[in-house]
Amino acid sequence: MADPMVPTENPDARPPDARMMGCRVAAWFELCEFGEWFWLAGIRRRIGPQGDLRAAVREKLEAEMKDRDERLRHLLMELGRREKAGGH
Repeated sequence: MADPMVPTENPDARPPDARMMGCRVAAWFELCEFGEWFWLAGIRRRIGPQGDLRAAVREKLEAEMKDRDERLRHLLMELGRREKAGGH
């Protein structure tokens, strides 16, 4: 039996109605919330029950942003180096 939440491969199939799309959006939102809860639980476990969760989250996000910026800077430098070397 086909799952109504999984798109069909039939090119003639009609798009799902708005109620089905609403269910998909709600499921996606719930999945994102669960991910955030697990992420926060991991931070809480690391800092302990008496730790400052707000400060720990701020530090974690700052570290992730710094890491992302460093990786992006490296990728851009590599792109510039390759362009100067002839594009290969």
